[in-house]
Formats: sequence, structure tokens, C-alpha cells
Amino acid sequence: MEIRTKTKRYNTDTALKVLTIEGETLYRKRSGEFFLADDEGITPLIYDQAKEWASRTDDKKTFAAFFGKVQEGKKVVRTFSLSEGVIEIAKREAARTGKSLSDVVARAIMYAYS
Repeated sequence: MEIRTKTKRYNTDTALKVLTIEGETLYRKRSGEFFLADDEGITPLIYDQAKEWASRTDDKKTFAAFFGKVQEGKKVVRTFSLSEGVIEIAKREAARTGKSLSDVVARAIMYAYS
């Protein structure tokens, strides 16, 4: 099943199936976005909505894997687009602290969102 909006695409064939509860299935896209799918269609969810919906499950291990505390692990390569200004700020912080650009960005994200 697939739906498209002006800027988004939700596809049950390409997304990761997270949980199924009472005929509804929660999926996560590669981008990290969540959506619910059932016989009537697809409903995009923001993170907090997905977490609230998934909290009804008895599968605490799966819930923790997607919504529990994030642990830093091995590094993986990803490509992101950032403004020149943001890159310059990160470069200056890396030079100031002696950290790598990757470490500066990772610390900023962990600080802002955990």
C-alpha cells in the first residue's frame, strides 16, 4: 500500500514493519518517519504519536528498540545537507575543541534531542 503527498511518500512495501496491534500496523521509513497502516489506508504520525500508539503493546523489547533511550554505538556513514552557515559554526567548534566535525555534529544532536 502506498500514498503520496506533495512532498512525502509512505509505502508499506519499503518501510520497516515495527508492530501490529488490533489490525493496525506501525511502520518506520528510512528517514525515521512513522506511519500507521490498516485496511482503510495510511496515517502519517509524528514521533510522539507513534510512541503513544506503540505504548499499548505487550512487546516491551520492540517498544524499547524504537522508543527507548538511545545508546551511542558504532559509527555509520550518512549524507546530510546543511546550510553553509551551520557547517561554518560546526567547523569553528571543531577547531576550538580539537574534536572532529563528525563528533561536533553528533554531540549537538545528542544534546538537543536526548
